[in-house]
Amino acid sequence: MINLSMNQRVNLELAFRKKYAWSSFHKHRRTLLNHDISLALRLKLFDSVVSPAALFCLHVLPLNKSQLTSLGACQRRMLRSICGWRRIDGEDWEDTMRRMKQRVQVGMMLHYVMSWEERLHRALWSYTRYLTQCKQTSPWCTVIRWQPDAMHDASLTQRPRRTPGRPRKRWDDDVKHFLQAKFESTSNWLDLACVHYGSLHNCEDEFIVWMMADT
Repeated sequence: MINLSMNQRVNLELAFRKKYAWSSFHKHRRTLLNHDISLALRLKLFDSVVSPAALFCLHVLPLNKSQLTSLGACQRRMLRSICGWRRIDGEDWEDTMRRMKQRVQVGMMLHYVMSWEERLHRALWSYTRYLTQCKQTSPWCTVIRWQPDAMHDASLTQRPRRTPGRPRKRWDDDVKHFLQAKFESTSNWLDLACVHYGSLHNCEDEFIVWMMADT
């Protein structure tokens, strides 16, 4: 499914990924919800078949806070179903959710399932390191360095400028802001990543903490 609309493509892709994740979940429902099987094994199965279906290529989409929150809510709903959803008559909804949260936490002690938000951030950082290893003359590196407002065509009557209003978030904005703050520079983030490539591996956890705090 391809959609190039600037206003709709992110929402459409995110909705498709969540739909595909639920499809994968229901495909393995009999195993995931089978309490005769170890909870650790069922969580491991969930992490092997459902999480990849939900997160495929989402790390290169400019997801905002509300979209990441909806993705996390989808994961938590699935995990509650796997750990065992129980509703007690007359129990307050807050008490039910608190009890279910504790059940999920116990399940995480058996087999830790990384949050989808954190997995997306780690995938984005891994992709950043991959781009620094590519040939700098490759098309994607050229596009990253491309700055339309810095180009000038003599045939134009006025200098190019972006439309008024708040600019849309781009997929690499978070990487750019982190690297520029980390190395105290305003240079292109890809150039910074190439110069400081040796320290990028040690910056991964710092980037995750920065992203989780920001979102």
